[in-house]
Amino acid sequence: MQVPELTDDAVVELAREGGVAFIPKLSGQRTISLSSLNEAQRQRLVRILEQAFPRGQPPGQASSPGSG
Repeated sequence: MQVPELTDDAVVELAREGGVAFIPKLSGQRTISLSSLNEAQRQRLVRILEQAFPRGQPPGQASSPGSG
């Protein structure tokens, strides 16, 4: 998987799932609008996404997050 090109109008939505304990405040969805980031922050976000993408799984599969 490859991170798509992220332009200024892109919005990244993240959901954090899993771990040893369910803590509602930490499990919420996060939204990042790239227009609010400077160039250094945008590059850091792309690096983080590039590291995370290989660990991700397509939604709707038996082993995907939230499937129970």
